[in-house]
Amino acid sequence: MNTPPSSRIVAEIDGALRPLFPTLNQGARSPSPSLAIEAHRGRISDWQTRKIRGHVLTLFIDPGHVLHCVDNSTVSRIAIPSHGVVISLRNQTESVSWLKDAQVLSVQVEDRVLSEAAQALGIHTPFHLTANRGVRDTRLTALLRALSIEQASGYPSGQLFVDGIESALAALLVSGYADVVPSSTHLDCTLPPARAKLVEEFARANLHVALTLKDLAECAGYSPSHFSRSFRATFGTTPHRFMVGLRVERAKELLKYSRLSTLEIALHCGFQTSQHFSRVFKCLAGVSPSHFRKRG
Repeated sequence: MNTPPSSRIVAEIDGALRPLFPTLNQGARSPSPSLAIEAHRGRISDWQTRKIRGHVLTLFIDPGHVLHCVDNSTVSRIAIPSHGVVISLRNQTESVSWLKDAQVLSVQVEDRVLSEAAQALGIHTPFHLTANRGVRDTRLTALLRALSIEQASGYPSGQLFVDGIESALAALLVSGYADVVPSSTHLDCTLPPARAKLVEEFARANLHVALTLKDLAECAGYSPSHFSRSFRATFGTTPHRFMVGLRVERAKELLKYSRLSTLEIALHCGFQTSQHFSRVFKCLAGVSPSHFRKRG
C-alpha cells in the first residue's frame, strides 16, 4: 500500500494516469497534502474504463444512476441514493457510464493515513478495504458532507479541521470496512497527564499559527491517527474544536483589555478573516465581537 498523495484524484485510463473526473474540480483545492478532495458534476457520458489506484470515497449529493461492470463481467445498473457513499474498487479494471447528471464529492484517503489508523486500532497485518456500490452509513455521510460544506466555502476552518475529518474517515473505514477485525477499539487510549498538559500549553502558545494535526501529534510523540483518538478520549472534543475554543477564549481577553481592531484580533488568534472570526465567535459566545466589546 504505497499510493502517493496527489492534488487530483487519478486513475489509470488508456494506459496512463489521468484525472478520475474529466471536469475541473468545483471549489477550493484541499489544504491537506494527503487528502485529495474534489467536487464534480457527473455527466451523462460514454463508457469510461479505468483502474483506480487509491482508496476513493464518493458522496452522492444528488441521487445517481450508472451502468457498471468489472473485468468485462455482466453490466449492472446501479442506483445510488442521495447522500449515499460509494467505496470504489481498488486496482480492478471497471467500466462506468453515467445515466443521469449528479453532483458528487470524491476524496482519496492516503494509504499512510489508513495504515496509521489500523495500527492505532491494533491491526498490524496487511488489510484491504471492501468496495461498496452505495453504502448508507450516517457516519461516513456526515463526515463527507462536512467536507463538502467546508470545500464549497473555501476551507475557512483550515487544515486542522480537514486533518480531523481525514483521521475520522480513516478510523471508520478501517474499523468498519476492512477485511480484518480491530483488536483494541475498547482499550483506554487517553493521553498521560503530562503529555496532555504539554499539548495544551503548545496549543495556547501557537494560537496565531495554522497548526495541523501532525504538529499537535508530534508535540505529544504520537502518530496523527493515534493522537486523534487519544486527544478526543482525553479532552472530550476534537483537536480542531479545542483550538477554536482556545482562540475564542483569547479573543475575549483581547476584546476586553486591548485596543486592537477586530481584524487584528482575528489574525492574532489564528482566524483567516474577520468575517470567519465574527461567525465563529458569535456561534460560541452568543454575541458578535463588537457587541461583546461594548458590553464589556
